[in-house]
Amino acid sequence: MTRSIRTATAIALTVAIVAVSGMTLGAVADAKAFPSGNTHATPEMQANFPDLF
Repeated sequence: MTRSIRTATAIALTVAIVAVSGMTLGAVADAKAFPSGNTHATPEMQANFPDLF
């Protein structure tokens, strides 16, 4: 019984870590893909890469 509880706990912790990591990576990817208006890009960067801004 104790072994199955430990196994279930390990699985639950692994799933939780993966879920949290995935959400964090998703948030980072979203921020990179859709930056806010405050990009701190110089006018030169905006001129060289108009599709990004």
